[in-house]
Amino acid sequence: MNLLSQSGKYTIQAGQPRPIAKYLAGPIQIVFSEDGLEQLTYIENRPSLNIRKNVVEVTHIDSAISFSNDLALSSDKLSTRQLLIDAIRRYGVALDTTQWHITFLSLWQVLELISISQPGDQRAKQRIKTLLARNEYLKDLLNILPRTRNNLVHRGVFPSDAGFLEVQMLKLVVDAAIIRLWELRDDLPTISSVKEYYSYVSLSDSVIAIQISNSTNPQQIEVLNFIQKSRNK
Repeated sequence: MNLLSQSGKYTIQAGQPRPIAKYLAGPIQIVFSEDGLEQLTYIENRPSLNIRKNVVEVTHIDSAISFSNDLALSSDKLSTRQLLIDAIRRYGVALDTTQWHITFLSLWQVLELISISQPGDQRAKQRIKTLLARNEYLKDLLNILPRTRNNLVHRGVFPSDAGFLEVQMLKLVVDAAIIRLWELRDDLPTISSVKEYYSYVSLSDSVIAIQISNSTNPQQIEVLNFIQKSRNK
């Protein structure tokens, strides 16, 4: 619900820091068995955040149910839908905290998940750029944010004054990347097909045509044909 309600939005805060998330998980959560018996109880200790009550919008509930049902269509751990589930879980962690260095790092981990990259992999930035399409503003943000990430990971340094601003900039990039991968989930149904897409999407039309004619790999041909078809729209 937070992805659906907060995507593409820039938050301005004053006073005591508050989580970016519009909807926070309840401090007490209970897991029941199928026959209605209580199995587990989770109690989360949180500092007082002076959070105002929210009215849950019906459209957000309906969209969240539809979104969840679609993601549940595949239980394959190597599916693009499972990749999206993992990314959205990490996104939720990022938006739930008021420690901005943790928010920033969690959002960056979402990008690493979506780009199918290991921490520090230089290909991650280029792969995410392919998801940002023609949004030059977000691409420019992605060019400057790795410095903040490297300072945080390697030196433990995070800007105290501009930290929240950088979190907001990174969130805009992450929002767009998740939504774009969501749009591609049926055309690129597996993690391996997403990886193929990253490898070939920047090639010229002529090179893609040659790759199609020379390839004997059905998945590779399918991905190349999808790229070609997308450009002809």
